[in-house]
This record gives sequence, structure tokens and C-alpha cells, in this order.
Amino acid sequence: MFPVRQPRFPTEGLKLKLFEPRYVALAREVLSSEHKVFAAVYCGDVASVLPRGAEPPTPLVSPSAVGVLCEVSNWEETEDWIKLEASAFARCRVNQVASTPAMDGTLPYIVVGTEPLLDEPEEEAFDEEVEAAAAVTDV
Repeated sequence: MFPVRQPRFPTEGLKLKLFEPRYVALAREVLSSEHKVFAAVYCGDVASVLPRGAEPPTPLVSPSAVGVLCEVSNWEETEDWIKLEASAFARCRVNQVASTPAMDGTLPYIVVGTEPLLDEPEEEAFDEEVEAAAAVTDV
């Protein structure tokens, strides 16, 4: 999960120039995966950070945080940084914080589980609303 300070929307492009070792490690993990997909989660001004001594602060993220899933389309890598170009393709919500550096120390970055945020109402709920509206108009 890459924390972002501005909300992102599906179809938007996202460019990241990553130089902090934890985000470079995450970018390398994403680039080594088959689908090259990651979550960009809005952390806003929740400059809520958890200090880790001499390490850079860790952004706090909680279940219900909203973001987008992004697919990497292009990248450039040097010894010191990685530049990613990606396209957001779906909105998502964090449903689980699986790992943070403070939790287990095995990964230098935050790992989250996500679920899609649907733009269309779920069909069953939509059908119930239509039936309720129809009942009201029948009166």
C-alpha cells in the first residue's frame, strides 16, 4: 500500500518517484508480481504517523480507509530510486491491515487487504429499494 495525500479516482494516472527504502522495497515487490497492481490509499492530512525511532514515520491506516487499485504501466529504476507510472482502475476500501513495520518488523512497508467499492448499488439492495419505492407510489 502506498499512502497518498490526495484522493485518487479510477482512470486517473498516478506517478510516484520513490526514494525511501521501504517504498523502493514495496515497488520492487509490485514489479516482481505477475499483475503489477497496488493500492494507493488516501491518508490525507492524517499526518497521523507512528514514530519509529530513527526510522521514517509510518503512516497510520485503518480499515475503512479508501483508495484506488492501480496497475503499473511503466517504470524506471536507478540505484537510488524507482519511478512508477500507473493507472487507477477501481476504487477500494481497506478491510484489513495485515502487516505494518511496527506489528512484526518483517516488512518495511504496510500490507493491507482491500475490497472493491462498487459504483452501482448491489443488485439485491437495489431491488429492495425499487420495491419499497413502488409500494409508496401505490398508496
